[in-house]
Amino acid sequence: MTIQKALEELGNIVKLFSSQELPEMCKQVFIKNVGPSRKWSLGNRLVMLLHGTADARGYRQWQESGRYVKKGAKAFYILAPMIRHKKVVNEEGKEDDVKFPVGFIGIPVFRYEDTEGKAI
Repeated sequence: MTIQKALEELGNIVKLFSSQELPEMCKQVFIKNVGPSRKWSLGNRLVMLLHGTADARGYRQWQESGRYVKKGAKAFYILAPMIRHKKVVNEEGKEDDVKFPVGFIGIPVFRYEDTEGKAI
């Protein structure tokens, strides 16, 4: 990330926290949220807030809800854990499937404001 981009993002954060919209957006994101983002981590929800929306989804998730991403819309990214599975023999000699995280991957999502179609 360049210094210019970092300063731009910092400016966006300051604008958000000094705006009158923040309490209402927090209520939408943390209390009333009914979209797929209700299962997201706190960090990913904050990223969504910083991008000025209370609802963000992946391209196909918008299609499934009857909305379509506008041409030229830019995605922002949330982090999703990469999970691996490994078969392990336990003390009783039975095979267990153990899941463990190995890192994170960026997932592109689009704001509600960057879509059009059926009302939600």
